[in-house]
Amino acid sequence: MNKKDKFVLKWKQVVYWFILICIVASTPFLVAFGYYGYKKLTLAYNYCGSYGQLDDEIGWVLAKNANSCMSLSNRLKNITYFDSKIYTNEKGFRDSAVGKKVPVGGIVTVGDSWTFGYGVNYEETYPKYLQDLVGIPTVNAGIPAYGTAQTLLLLERHIGDIKPTAIVYLELGLIFRSCDAVNMLEKPKNTLLLQPLFWWNHDSKIIEIVKPIHGRVTEEAKKNNYPGGYFTSGYDNWKYLLVVKPISIIREVIQKLNSLITPYRDNQKVDTNEDHTEDMLKYVLERFISLSKLNNSTFILIDAYGNGMYEPYIKQFEKEKGVKIIYIDRETWNKEVAIPGEKLKSEDARVPMDGHFGPGKNKLIAEMIAKRLKRAQN
Repeated sequence: MNKKDKFVLKWKQVVYWFILICIVASTPFLVAFGYYGYKKLTLAYNYCGSYGQLDDEIGWVLAKNANSCMSLSNRLKNITYFDSKIYTNEKGFRDSAVGKKVPVGGIVTVGDSWTFGYGVNYEETYPKYLQDLVGIPTVNAGIPAYGTAQTLLLLERHIGDIKPTAIVYLELGLIFRSCDAVNMLEKPKNTLLLQPLFWWNHDSKIIEIVKPIHGRVTEEAKKNNYPGGYFTSGYDNWKYLLVVKPISIIREVIQKLNSLITPYRDNQKVDTNEDHTEDMLKYVLERFISLSKLNNSTFILIDAYGNGMYEPYIKQFEKEKGVKIIYIDRETWNKEVAIPGEKLKSEDARVPMDGHFGPGKNKLIAEMIAKRLKRAQN
């Protein structure tokens, strides 16, 4: 074999191994792309444009005067499971039409997608049913994927304009979106935060809300790095699938590897057996009660998560703070919402193929709240 043939053979081997390595290295990405691509074809959320807006303090809010829609469909079978219209008012709260004025002196309902009414029209949300039942204007301040820390900050931002006579907080576990075991025990790097979190301050021995550094959320979005729940308010399917999701997966892998190699401790010796859930629950109650007292509002807490986590502190806070709390416990929730909801038609109980409350169950929630409001007024 002459030198030319040897060179050609060696070059072919190099090309072969290069192609083989590329195939092996790209296989995980091809599998992931195929998986998300298949999901987008068989169970795809579709939006008529985003109705969300990045916010450097809270992470994201709903855009003011938005006109959008959201549907869920199977494109392979040409089936639409639901199709809902989404409008926001002048303050960026869900409403019946674009650009409406926010009523002053009514009821404000706060929470996440369950309050917002994910998958149903505004007229089928529990805040709208509540407004119709009690005859008092109701502001729907629920925002999909919010944690309790975000809910508190949003309410504090707008309560001076709304001046509500009642604040309704539906707790279905969103408090745990605002914390995790690491961030409760160690000071989070707020240079990395893209949404506020609860944190136990080991020096002052109190719970705090740690916010993102000002401008961080906007800057990270330019790099296609967004707060975790931001895309519940709409996105472009192809950009999300081809750009945002792959970048997000890569970042998550890198962050997990980094945390294994160089865990962040902020020079604090931390007992990993510490549990500050009780402190966090009390902190949340105190913030809501303070807002209620400041505006002379009735505070209505629906503790529907399942373990009655707020119940031990209700009487204590009523006595210490001198405020009356309308507390709806899990037993009441089961009796007036969960059990009657099982008798509803499936599409009335749950949004098809999604799981959020359907119109019938939202109406049961509104009736439960209205009954207690009327009782408190008499």
